[in-house]
Amino acid sequence: MALFKPGQGSSEYIIIFGAILIIGLIVISLMNFTPSTSSDISESESSLYWKAQAKPFIIQEAMLSQGAAWVCGNSQGQIILRIKNTDKFQLNLREIYIDGIPSHRFCAYNISSEEYLGQKNESFKAGQERLIWVPTNNYSAFCAKGKRSETVQLAFKYDAPYLADKMENGTMKLYINCGNDSSPNVLCNDTICSVGQSCCALKSPNYCYNTVGGTCNSCGGACPGGQTCLAGSCLIACGGGYCTPATEQCCAAAGNACIGSGLVCDACNGECSYESQACCYDTPPVCQENFQTCIDGTIVCYGSLCKPGAQECCEKTRSCVAKGACGWEANCPGGCESGKFCCKNVGVYMCLPYEEHCNDGCGGKCYYEKGSYCCEEKGPFPPMCLPPEISCTVCGACDPTETACCPKIFQCMPNGAPCGDGTTACFGELCSKSQRCDEERQMCVGK
Repeated sequence: MALFKPGQGSSEYIIIFGAILIIGLIVISLMNFTPSTSSDISESESSLYWKAQAKPFIIQEAMLSQGAAWVCGNSQGQIILRIKNTDKFQLNLREIYIDGIPSHRFCAYNISSEEYLGQKNESFKAGQERLIWVPTNNYSAFCAKGKRSETVQLAFKYDAPYLADKMENGTMKLYINCGNDSSPNVLCNDTICSVGQSCCALKSPNYCYNTVGGTCNSCGGACPGGQTCLAGSCLIACGGGYCTPATEQCCAAAGNACIGSGLVCDACNGECSYESQACCYDTPPVCQENFQTCIDGTIVCYGSLCKPGAQECCEKTRSCVAKGACGWEANCPGGCESGKFCCKNVGVYMCLPYEEHCNDGCGGKCYYEKGSYCCEEKGPFPPMCLPPEISCTVCGACDPTETACCPKIFQCMPNGAPCGDGTTACFGELCSKSQRCDEERQMCVGK
């Protein structure tokens, strides 16, 4: 007769419960280490694994292309994989498995010659990236109508120099962009266009552009403002023809003609030697030498025209300066020897050593050797030192490029402004009642 010991039943139950608990923990651990094959995988999770963690082949891009006919013997659609070999050895890709089904056929796309090469056994050099096309006729309902994406289990069979028939089994499903019916995926040369883009075939190589608001032309997109795309180049429309922006400019002063981009735009078509000439707006326009006077009274000066009565050509500065402001070059006969400067000393111009002060109205404060001169014109302003480009007037310092002195009001007025006595300010001079200020030529002309 068996004797029942106290506590025997409870001990057996504890042992059985412990065994069940251990088995449950083992099952949970196995589930955690099972490769992720869930269909609800996100695009970012798939991208992280296949672009950075997979080895030795990684996938840079994956999409379905419905547009390429008869690729690898199939016209129904192709999965396009941008595959890169991250191994340090050359690898030979022999088979691609999608959801466990071998493709039996795949092609590499030669971008440079736009040819589909081979049908299996594609070699990848170390670090090489290639586009591989996999026909979808082995995979039923792949990217069915209305689907935006597919997730597939991907595996590769390949040969390495050190071992044949190796397998790479992806532990994360691959997210494939299906595109959509209204905007299918498009491969444009070696670029996969985004949703909402099309491939422009007017330029070689072809490029992706936004279907709405984008530009497809032979120039590869919209040209800069004011330019027109023609025969693959952005050009400047000019007088019924076109100028090349890199080397030419459209010169309105020359009758809308194309001239070199480094030339001065004037009526002489930029043909003057601007070191020693300038274009006189005579009839017809002609190149004249420095210090010559044009028919309209302007003075030729190193590519510029000095305003008559208000400016002179200064050889020292090689430019137009206010009349009387050129220093010793204009006022001391024969010039001054080295170490001396020209000074208006008590109303008389003479050469003085630099260390001496000039007894002028400015108290010897002007640096004549640097081009500065003393302005002593009568008016409400005291004498002042001015640079050679600024006119000395009863108004004080007037910039002849923007103003002129109106003596009646002792004020520098902007170009085109009336002076109150019937005259008009115009680039350092005053236009009479019968004249107007020509902004383009920067001088007074007849009305």
